[in-house]
Amino acid sequence: MSGSRAQLLRYAATWVLVVSVTAGLSWGAISRAGEAATLLGAPVPLGSAAAPTTAGLTPSATQSVPPPPPVTSAPTSSGQSSTSPSSPSTPKPEPTESPRPVVRSVSTAAGQVWAYCVGDTAYRRSVVATDGWSFEFSREDNGRFEVKFQLAGAEEEEVEVKVRCEAGLPVFTTD
Repeated sequence: MSGSRAQLLRYAATWVLVVSVTAGLSWGAISRAGEAATLLGAPVPLGSAAAPTTAGLTPSATQSVPPPPPVTSAPTSSGQSSTSPSSPSTPKPEPTESPRPVVRSVSTAAGQVWAYCVGDTAYRRSVVATDGWSFEFSREDNGRFEVKFQLAGAEEEEVEVKVRCEAGLPVFTTD
């Protein structure tokens, strides 16, 4: 009986090892994919060359290293050329990064809307309708926008999400 018990323990240990390795690899792959994922159709915030941030994340400041001074060549009176470094340049002030817009979202039974503001103008980052629902997007002249969700086959079932900006942050109103 001790032989079958030892064999059972080996099988159990092998199973635990296989499950642990598989779970670790799966978690790593999903984590890596999640870090690189962005919402489809998300515009890059104005004034930024980087990818947009998601809600709750704040960008970190990066420090740039100035390039070395250029080396120029100038002809001498004898017709030969020599190289000499250009005069030392005064350090230029680094451009200040404009703050990246904060993305906020609202969830309803019909779907989710993500938005951000630049000044007093609200911008749609993404809209995702719940299964069975569709949506229409419309922009108003005053910097606001509206998303109307409609349940398929039920015209009276409608959810409206209106987005406006207050103090540079999106504010959602649902009807």
